[in-house]
Amino acid sequence: MSESQNDAQSSVNGRAKVEPDTTKRQSNSSTQALADFLQVVGSGVADLNTIAVGLAAISQNHVKPDGLNISWTPKDPLLAAKKARKAAVHAAMVVTVEALNQYVRAVTKLPRFEKLTTEWKSRKPNPPSAAERFSELAKQLFTSTAQGREAADYDTRFRSCCVMLLIHWRNRHVHTDSSAELTHQEKQLIQANEERIRDAYAGLGVEKLFCDFEQNRPTLKEVTTLIAMTIQEVRAMDKAVYVCNDVADVRAWLTHYKLFERIEKIQRESSPEKRYASVLRMLNTHAPHLTPWYEKFIPDTGIVTP
Repeated sequence: MSESQNDAQSSVNGRAKVEPDTTKRQSNSSTQALADFLQVVGSGVADLNTIAVGLAAISQNHVKPDGLNISWTPKDPLLAAKKARKAAVHAAMVVTVEALNQYVRAVTKLPRFEKLTTEWKSRKPNPPSAAERFSELAKQLFTSTAQGREAADYDTRFRSCCVMLLIHWRNRHVHTDSSAELTHQEKQLIQANEERIRDAYAGLGVEKLFCDFEQNRPTLKEVTTLIAMTIQEVRAMDKAVYVCNDVADVRAWLTHYKLFERIEKIQRESSPEKRYASVLRMLNTHAPHLTPWYEKFIPDTGIVTP
């Protein structure tokens, strides 16, 4: 499946479309963290699409199929279907944001982000929110090669703000007392890119998006578009982070994916001449994106251990 299939596209009815990416890619140009993110989000989007298709078949006089042993006698089947679709949309938001949080946690375990994570830990008693962690990681990644720019100034900053909007929307759904929202500057940045967003994302209207956010009435088009933006954002972030710069980065990934125990088991059970090849086979199965970096930084003469 091509990358473009995962991005927002315009379908015949004007709805932003996200095709699920349900297979872990074997490309060496992305991290295992990205593969996991795409797996989870792709599955969530596939479920949302299936639910939306099923609910679209419900008519005003719809009756429960024979043999379906559940209680379903709504006074208004169409209204019930509408409420169910909203619940499915909210569920897709939760799945996507949780997958994004996991991606951020995985990536920031790399030694190169120690200064950033240490700064996060120092913010007591108010640690950074999930939206702040994502935003600050994105800034660090996207501005690392943007010489002469301010920290918050990069070409796709508006997209980062839209992803933050999705995070806030999820929080408002999960925590009824949440007042999470974008800052005035973040809203202005999205509004300044309204035409760009409308052209690139199936005619998405910024003002309607903000209005629906405030009233907590997400539409299928709005949420699938925000999910598409999130996929694009994580792909772009991953391009800036996937390279392991040294053995410390490799060890950080191995620790995160709990692979040291597997390596130790291989050491115990394999003959010396077969150990290295066995480790590479294990990595190809459990963390294929680590394999080339393991080979690069850890020679055949030894196997890294905790």
